[in-house]
Amino acid sequence: MISPPKYYVAAIKSVFFTVLILCAFACSNNDDPVSPTEDGEAYWKISSTVKSVSGSSAIILSGKTGTEWHAEVTEGTEWCSFSSKDYNITTKSGQIADGLNVLYVYYKTNSGKTQRRAQLTLRFAENAQKTFDLVQLAESQENLPAFNSWAELPTKVENTNYQYVTHYGLLNNQTIRNYSICFDKTKKAALWVAYPIHDAYLRKNVERTNRWAFDPIVPQSFQANCVEHSYKGSYDRGHQIASADRVCTDEMNAQTFLYVEYDTTAWFPEPTDVGDS
Repeated sequence: MISPPKYYVAAIKSVFFTVLILCAFACSNNDDPVSPTEDGEAYWKISSTVKSVSGSSAIILSGKTGTEWHAEVTEGTEWCSFSSKDYNITTKSGQIADGLNVLYVYYKTNSGKTQRRAQLTLRFAENAQKTFDLVQLAESQENLPAFNSWAELPTKVENTNYQYVTHYGLLNNQTIRNYSICFDKTKKAALWVAYPIHDAYLRKNVERTNRWAFDPIVPQSFQANCVEHSYKGSYDRGHQIASADRVCTDEMNAQTFLYVEYDTTAWFPEPTDVGDS
């Protein structure tokens, strides 16, 4: 019969040996650099949601030089195209070149009363195709938050100077909310920004984008210019939603750099020592 001390020693040795085996197995699979499983990546430069007026949006392409790609507009072909001159051009192919690779998507004015959605597919070489949604808002549409459903939202206040906006992004093939704002047109700033915090948003898949841009929904005439430092004085740009809280996808991180005509939504002017401290 094994005495208790010897029994415990044997048990500990057994557990330790098992852990060593598991660690060795894990290291044998993960120590070597992981080769990319795909030859290319693609993401919206700014946002998959655009205003009602005609314009263009950009999809950034990256990957191994020489990789072939093919894109197609599969839904919304009557108003969405890869050419601003000929809306019948709904397919496009090319190869990844050195430097910046951009696929421009053009859309007509939405004169209807409801938003509309176009769908695009993109395939690199023989890899599985990726699907992109482009949502175009209707005229005067605000993309309102769901005030009765989302717990993080303050109470809605009716005011003609307020514009409520929600930005969405694609995550795991599902369109989910990124953040909402109440924008005051008279102050050229967001009164509040509300957003959910969840592991799905915080799981780091991308780096900080630093792609500052106009908010595509709020009219530019109501936005200040943070790029040109129009607010003057000792101010820096400050996040109202942290870039580090949106590192799940490139699009969602890029949306934290929207500052409503270079100023608020995700960015706002703040005293220099506030952000640093």
